[in-house]
Amino acid sequence: MATNNHNFKFNKGEWSELYVFLKILSEGKLYAARLNPKENKLENNGNIFYSVRKVIKGSISYIEEVENDYICVEDPDNEVHEKVSKKEFQDNSLIVLRAITEGKGTFEIPEISAFLKKINLTSIKTKSSSKGDIIIQVHDIFTNTNPQISFSIKSYLGSHPTLLNASEATKFIFETEIVENTANKIDLSTLSRKMEIQGNVSDKFEELRKVGGKLTFKKCNNEIFERNLKMIDTKMPQILADLYYYSYFVSGKKMSKVVEYYCAEKSEDLDLIEYKIKELLCAIALGMVPKTKWTGLDEANGGYIVVESNGEIACFHIYDRNRLKEYLYNTSKFDSPSLSRYNAAKINDKRELSLVCQIRF
Repeated sequence: MATNNHNFKFNKGEWSELYVFLKILSEGKLYAARLNPKENKLENNGNIFYSVRKVIKGSISYIEEVENDYICVEDPDNEVHEKVSKKEFQDNSLIVLRAITEGKGTFEIPEISAFLKKINLTSIKTKSSSKGDIIIQVHDIFTNTNPQISFSIKSYLGSHPTLLNASEATKFIFETEIVENTANKIDLSTLSRKMEIQGNVSDKFEELRKVGGKLTFKKCNNEIFERNLKMIDTKMPQILADLYYYSYFVSGKKMSKVVEYYCAEKSEDLDLIEYKIKELLCAIALGMVPKTKWTGLDEANGGYIVVESNGEIACFHIYDRNRLKEYLYNTSKFDSPSLSRYNAAKINDKRELSLVCQIRF
C-alpha cells in the first residue's frame, strides 16, 4: 500500500526489505552468514563479504561511487537523477530499524518520506509470487565478474518469518479409516463427534489413535503444488503430508525432530529423508511457491539474506548452498495455522480430513 507522497504503510517483514536496501547501500558490503554454535544464532562473518556495486529497485539503479562515498541514483535512460551520500542512507536505515523495532501491525514511517522521494524510490515490497526480494550487483572474487543476482530476504525483526505460507494451496487431503478393534468398536460419525469436542489438533489426533484410527494421504488440494513437490521427489507430497501430520505428536514441531520421529514410525532411512527435506526447504527458500508452476530453477539466484533481531544482516550466497540447507533444516519448524479459516482437521462425509501446512524458521 502506498500513496503518491511516498507515505508507505507496511508490516515489519515488508519494511525489512527497505531496511536491507538502505543498509547494504550505506555499507557497500554484504557479509557472509555463519552460525554461532554457542548461542545457536546466525551472525555475519566479518572476514568474508561481497562488495556491492549496485542495487536495483524497479527501473532505478543505485550505483556505488566508491571514491566519493556517494550513491548515484540512475534512471532507466542511464541518466543520473541524484547523488546521495552514504551517510544519508545509513541515517535513514537506522530510522527504519527503530520504527520496525517499535512498530506494531502495519504502520507508516513519515520521517523517511522526503528521503524516499529524493532517491526516487516508488516501490518497496516485491510481489508475493516472487522469491527474489532484491537485485544486487556484487563483485564475484571467484570469477572476477560483477553479476546482477537476486536475493530472498527473511527478517527476525518481527515474529519468526515463514518459509512456506499457509493457504488453500498447501492443504493436504487424507482419508480416514478405523482399523478393526473388537476391544474398542466405534464408527466414524462417533469418532468425528469426539474429535470435534477436542480443542486443539494434537488432542484430536490422540483421540483418533485411541480407537485405532488411521490417516492415509490421498492428495494435495492444489495440483500445481503437488507437481512442484514431485519435482523434488515423486513421493514428496506424501512424505511432506505425513511429516506434517506427525508434527502434532512432536513437542515444538522442530523439523529435524519431526523427521526423526517420522523415520522411527515408518522405519525409513533417516539420512535419505533428511537429504530430501533439505532439498525441499532450499527449493522453497530460493524459488518454489505453491501456486506457480516451478521449473526447478532458483528464482533467488544469488541466495538468501537474513536480518537478525539486532538488525545485523548476513547472507548465504549461492556458493554456500550446503550451509543454507543445514541452516534451514536446523532452524525450521512446522506451524499450526487457524483451523476455522481453512475448515481443517474435520472428518467430512467422504471420510476425508484436511490439514494446512505452514513452515516457519
